[in-house]
Amino acid sequence: MLDPSPTILPGLHAGMPATQDAQGIWAASPLAFVVVDGDGIVQTTNPAGERLFARDQHGLHGRSFQELVDPMDRGAADDMLRRARQGEIPARQEVRFLRPHAAPVVGGLSLARMGGHTDGRTIAVIRDLTHEQTLRPNLLQTEKLAAMGAVAATVAHEVNNPLMGASSSLQTLRLMLVGTEKRELLDTALAEIARAARIVQDLRQFAHRTDDEKQKLNLADLLQSVTKLHTSTHGHVIPVVVQCAPDTPGIIGVRNHLLQALRNLMRNAHQAMESTPPERRCITLRTKRRGADAVSIEVEDRGPGVPADLRNRIFEAFFSTKNATEGTGLGLTVVQAVAGSHGGRIDLLDTPGGGATFTLVLPACADEPALAPQPQAVDAPSLPDGVRLLLVDDETAIRFSVARFLRRVNPTITVTEAADADAAILALREHTFDVVLLDRHFPGGGDATVLHEMAAIQPQLIPGTILMSGALDQDAHDTIGRGCGTVLNKPFDLRTLTRTITQMVQRS
Repeated sequence: MLDPSPTILPGLHAGMPATQDAQGIWAASPLAFVVVDGDGIVQTTNPAGERLFARDQHGLHGRSFQELVDPMDRGAADDMLRRARQGEIPARQEVRFLRPHAAPVVGGLSLARMGGHTDGRTIAVIRDLTHEQTLRPNLLQTEKLAAMGAVAATVAHEVNNPLMGASSSLQTLRLMLVGTEKRELLDTALAEIARAARIVQDLRQFAHRTDDEKQKLNLADLLQSVTKLHTSTHGHVIPVVVQCAPDTPGIIGVRNHLLQALRNLMRNAHQAMESTPPERRCITLRTKRRGADAVSIEVEDRGPGVPADLRNRIFEAFFSTKNATEGTGLGLTVVQAVAGSHGGRIDLLDTPGGGATFTLVLPACADEPALAPQPQAVDAPSLPDGVRLLLVDDETAIRFSVARFLRRVNPTITVTEAADADAAILALREHTFDVVLLDRHFPGGGDATVLHEMAAIQPQLIPGTILMSGALDQDAHDTIGRGCGTVLNKPFDLRTLTRTITQMVQRS
């Protein structure tokens, strides 16, 4: 029987020098080392190998290496052994290894022939991949979320354009109706279209990948957005209460990152209360001033709370108390990362009466109240007489309804329609305009092509150009800095359009 004592182990594999350092590496390595002879019989292994196979030296020595391999993988392992004996270094493969009274373990197997031996002696180096195996579903889910961000931009554009066509048509029809009941029905339809547009906008902003787009944020607006996003996916089964203190200051931050963090906390709160009696279910979002230079955002639930023995682990990556279909174990890790990147922290306290309260503490930026802006009074749309407008959009429904609305508001205005870049450039060469209503994406190069030609044909029109975007692109706002007037995100209220056109005319 082989004596596995450290004093002779180095001499038994690969002719390794019998030094204290070599013995230390052999004993301490987390990789499993297994030495097999030319017949594939195990000669020795290190302590990591004993742990991997759940057997001691006596249980491994003299056993065929192939007996340790799952039958499904023995063909691959045998081929690797054959190639290693011939002096090749076969590519690493994932192989399942058998253990007594336990589930097989997946290991990354590498093999190489040992120099100084004529009997085909080979060393197997095995890395335990159990942890990586558990992470793969989570990594796949992360990739799906990243793909959702790429798809969201296209979805926003494709959905917002038909919403704009429907909304502008209904707004035009509203001008033509007199009966109160008919107007109420139209108002209801318009409100639902606006709600759908807000859901698309929140999804786009949530999924949009940003690194450094920090801005001044109003916390009441932020909480309203995350509440709408949460209820759009989870419904109203669990009520959400928003309590925004009037003296809560604003913050400087990346809106999408904060939305993601709050969204994760709200989803956790929702899942925590699935077994809570209906009369107790409630998610509370609350903002408070924390001294002179900080603000807190609390997400409070009334579930069972977080057990004391888990509080030190809940922010660890991939740690989750849920099954694989309910969570990736990344939610609270993301929250902690977002808090840290904003110079803040995340705290956990017990909710009085039962439950958990997660609190984001963030630096305040200015003594600005957090109350959401009040809705503007509804005014009758109006336009200056004789305005000459170029409307460029490839969506027929949008061109038709917007042009009809503007002509009905003031019959003296002139609207020239263009469906692509060529038609728009031709119109610029043949007519003089006061305002251009320009979509961002259409055949022929989009707004960039038209703006380039406009700079040569009628450069005075660039400050009077109103960009329209169904994709909520950040670069649309960058274009304003290069001279364009403003951007309207589809679908927009046509009263807003008439006010914007009036401002453009007055400015020119």
